Amino acid sequence: MRATGVADLWGVRFRIEVPENLLSFDALQVGPFLTENGTVAVTNNNLEILRPLDAGGVSGSGQIALVAWVYEGPIGNGVVELEGEALDADGDVIPGVDFNGGTVTITN
Repeated sequence: MRATGVADLWGVRFRIEVPENLLSFDALQVGPFLTENGTVAVTNNNLEILRPLDAGGVSGSGQIALVAWVYEGPIGNGVVELEGEALDADGDVIPGVDFNGGTVTITN
């Protein structure tokens, strides 16, 4: 997950739905853009990455996180659905920020 051209970004909340018959959550690696000493919470398909309370927001572009899944099979196609919120330094939702899902194709 990357941020591109954001202003005053303090945190993100995501809900990621992947095809359970194809993939299961494996690991999360937080990128350097949002946090080095903040908080990270992962529960089921929900992900929250927040900067330290006194850190303020960041602006620009960079990697937020890398999320890895384990292949569960069978070969096939599926849709990755992504819902998210971008938060400013006051913890308020930043309007107009889009989060895009994608597709996954498992081939042999």
